[in-house]
Amino acid sequence: MLKKIAIAVSALGLTAIPTSVAPAFAAESSVPESAVVCERPSRGYGYLTYTMDSTPVRTGPYQECRKDGPSVPANRDTHVFCKLSNDFGNLWYSVSVTSTGQRGWAYSSHFPAGVRDRVVWC
Repeated sequence: MLKKIAIAVSALGLTAIPTSVAPAFAAESSVPESAVVCERPSRGYGYLTYTMDSTPVRTGPYQECRKDGPSVPANRDTHVFCKLSNDFGNLWYSVSVTSTGQRGWAYSSHFPAGVRDRVVWC
């Protein structure tokens, strides 16, 4: 019976044609991990909070990243757009300082604890 089916399929010109399969892995990124970019979520202006102490704003979510301008003094209004846990497990926020327009990354310990529950992950 199988032989008759194979002959019929062959007579009709139906053959199995392999198709290309996409790889099951993503291409490696050429962006260094310390240069992680976080765009603002499309939810408006971010969560408005304040700095609890002198807060350095950095170019990336690591202490080793360059400071972007002077540290922000305590009690300054700051918009937090999203949060990111870096390779060391440290929580950082993508921020913009209201009074200066300074933008970058700030370590989460410089802000009230409740901020982490009010912003999205980057």
